[in-house]
Amino acid sequence: MEGDVLTLNGTMVRLRGIDAPDAGQICRSLRGAEYDCFAAARDQLQSMLDLGPVTCRLSELDRSQQRVGVCRVLGKDLAAAMLVRGWAFAYSHLSHDYHGLEARAQARRAGMWAGRVEAPWLWRTRKLNEKGVSER
Repeated sequence: MEGDVLTLNGTMVRLRGIDAPDAGQICRSLRGAEYDCFAAARDQLQSMLDLGPVTCRLSELDRSQQRVGVCRVLGKDLAAAMLVRGWAFAYSHLSHDYHGLEARAQARRAGMWAGRVEAPWLWRTRKLNEKGVSER
């Protein structure tokens, strides 16, 4: 499980419209202390999953052939909840549904927005570039 991926009845489902920190991604708190923001996002999603039964409306497959969907617990959209709590980014490249929620979390300095965080897609690109340079 990740901050934007859950398993439902043995099927991995990526939450539509968000991107959460990746494994190995480190953020900084307001005071500059490093912390594992992947684990923080994963734990936040898990705490919401523990509230009750999960239902998902599955849609397309992503480029990794993973199912994508809108999932809910107690009627609450999990992707929206992750954004409001500050543990995910709106992935506007794929969906504009949640853009305002990310801005609200930033304004409130919720979750990872209380400190410094790098968007997961930028972090992944930077890591790939660093790997390419180290292999030369």
